[in-house]
Formats: sequence, C-alpha cells, structure tokens
Amino acid sequence: MTTNPSEISGIKNSSNGEASKPRRAFSKTELETLFGSPYFAGCKGIGPKRRALAGPHIIKDDRYWVPIICYYTGARVGEIIQMHFDDLILDTETPHIKICGNQIKKGPNKKSLKTKTSNRIVPLHPDLFKLGFREFVTKELKRKPKDQSRLFWRVKFSSNYERASDVFSKRFAGMLDNMGLVASDLTLHSLRHTLYQALTNSKIEKIVGDRILGHSTGGMSNHYD
Repeated sequence: MTTNPSEISGIKNSSNGEASKPRRAFSKTELETLFGSPYFAGCKGIGPKRRALAGPHIIKDDRYWVPIICYYTGARVGEIIQMHFDDLILDTETPHIKICGNQIKKGPNKKSLKTKTSNRIVPLHPDLFKLGFREFVTKELKRKPKDQSRLFWRVKFSSNYERASDVFSKRFAGMLDNMGLVASDLTLHSLRHTLYQALTNSKIEKIVGDRILGHSTGGMSNHYD
C-alpha cells in the first residue's frame, strides 16, 4: 500500500462533542478529597452553601447517591439518572441493577442507551447497602409522584427531555469546584474511568470489565467512552 488509510478515512468525532473532551480517572488523593468532603462525610445543612461546609449532617439524596453509584458501577451518569425502580433487583443473592432502554421515548420516564452493548446487568457492591441504599430506595418509592418511575425523579432532565445527564453533571461540577478539585479533565464521567482503571489494575478479565461497563468486546475499551 502506498497510502495510510487512517489519514484519509474522514472519521469525525461524535456530534455532541463528548469524545473530544479529555477525561481521566481520579487519583487516590482526589478520591479521598471527593468522598471525604462535606457532601459525603457531613455538612452543616441542606442549603447549597451549607452543603459545602463541614458539619454533622449527612444528607443522602441524589447528590450523595449518584456519584457513589457511578463510582461503584462505572455506569454513565445518564444511565443512573434515568434508572427506574423496576431496574433495581435488590432481593436476590446478588443484588444488581439492569441498565436498559425502554419503549418510552419522551417525557420524565424516558430511557435511552448509547449503544446496543450498553444493555447489561451490573452487580451492586455490599458497601452500597452498608451506606443505606436499600433504605433510600424504599423512602423514594413512597415519596415519588404517581407519574414517576425513576429512582432519581428529583433530578430533572434537560429541556425537551433530551439528556438525563446534563443537569446533574453541571451540579457535580459545582461540587468539585467547592472541594478545590478544579482540574478541567476531572468530571463526573471520570468516575467511570476510575472503575475501568481499577478493573485493569486488578487484572480482571477484559471481557468481564467490558460487560460491566457496557463496551463491545471488540476493543471498545481501547477507544474509551
């Protein structure tokens, strides 16, 4: 061959620009800063400013649970925000969540996935239950409006219900700023990279890691999303 096909392929980044944003895993020190912050270890109160100040109150709402679930499952934030109560399988030998799409294409209960391989089952770590996840699910099921099917129904979708991740991702960015974690390549999606790195470091079989993260087994993890 006299030419390099990769130089003329014309492959473009995804239209939403996500692939072009640099992201990386959290370091050990950054994880300690994140989960040792008032948002997780105890704050002064429920107001936005008081939430960022150290105090005696641990408020276990979406700000608390979404990052923790992302950290332990490696799921995309949109997959977690749009998760329905019916996707939680807790009363079984191996508690897990089902990450899947549905036939509801619009409205507050819409679910959509990035790729076909995003459909998967992800086990839930025992730490989640030690932290009170089961109790949180039970309370939210009782409190939710009748027209809501999502666990994190308090987190609104962006305009026209286009993306489940936008609103919370911006909220988390503000949380990171308040912690002094201001590196531009640290985002909520970095927790997904963190689990991928942990699986790799633990020498977990690649096919197992791919299934947990919802990658195809044809090398998607090398072109990481």
